[in-house]
Amino acid sequence: MLVSIIIDNYNYAQFLPKAIDSALAQTYSHIEIIVVDDGSTDNSKEILEDYKERVQVFQKPNGGQASAFAFGLQQSRGEIIFFLDSDDVMYPELIARVVEAWRPAYCKIQFKLDTIDTNGRNLNMIFPHYAQDLTPAEIRRQSLKFGIYSWPVTLGNAYSRAYLQQVLPFPDMVTYSPDSYLNKMAPLYGDVGVLHAVLGGYRVHGQNHWASDTIKVSKYSIFLKLDDLLCDIFSKAALTRGYQIDGARQRVNRSNLETRLLSLRLAPKLHPLPRDNIAKALGDGWVSAWMSPGLTFLGRVLWSLWFAGLAVLPARIIRFLLSHGRAQHYRASLFSRLIQWSRKSKLNTPN
Repeated sequence: MLVSIIIDNYNYAQFLPKAIDSALAQTYSHIEIIVVDDGSTDNSKEILEDYKERVQVFQKPNGGQASAFAFGLQQSRGEIIFFLDSDDVMYPELIARVVEAWRPAYCKIQFKLDTIDTNGRNLNMIFPHYAQDLTPAEIRRQSLKFGIYSWPVTLGNAYSRAYLQQVLPFPDMVTYSPDSYLNKMAPLYGDVGVLHAVLGGYRVHGQNHWASDTIKVSKYSIFLKLDDLLCDIFSKAALTRGYQIDGARQRVNRSNLETRLLSLRLAPKLHPLPRDNIAKALGDGWVSAWMSPGLTFLGRVLWSLWFAGLAVLPARIIRFLLSHGRAQHYRASLFSRLIQWSRKSKLNTPN
């Protein structure tokens, strides 16, 4: 199978060579590499000049990550598609392992990632955490019941072209975190395969959307609006495709509840849910902690305590925890380590 690696870049010149080199170093040879520079203003263009003989390079005006994904897909021919953010890296066996595991029923295969820092140093925190016996059927069940399952960030997913052609173009409002849309919708269109191998590195460097060392309270409102939009899109698609969903639980998951509480505590004037309040969000958080699949008893207790802390701790302490827990060592933070440890009885993550 021809495999396409689409690298999106915007002002990440310092990381871009590592990303491209990691794609070129794949042991699986039947690949095409497409780099989409989304209107960078740094020296990315000069760096890309050195690669034009080995990869396809396209320049476009800045339009956001989703537009870069869509543009790259239009230029590609592969049956399996990888989207590689230019600050991340693929490990050499990644594509070979995915192709070996691929089945016709799959619309996506996901796998685990290392967390690395600015210099590529491994922070020894593998994610996402999911059970060894996680199956496509269980992923679909969790999606229909909770509206979410455990998925990795962009690099940790390989998509079938057939699936992408069914769900693209992106909805107009999905300009932020397009991988969330692709991952959320996947179980409705085919099986989601799971590999437990660690096949890439997610770089945490202080400017990530997901793990940043600066607290931008406006992002909580953006995330909540996006989550609400995705829930609506998912629900409509599920019903159209003949699936029954648990509508009451679609918007009650741990990620959403954490964001709701942070929005209410740190940016209440920007909070996009008019009838929401701290007590309601905390109650929903506790329900989510005790209903969500895959957690041990200790994990549920820890999540319950975390939600309680977000609800009652002074805002300055919450900011302190966030600034120290979501910087370069986000995944090495105490809370994340405790959550990981609490799940060890159900998890085994071999390299």
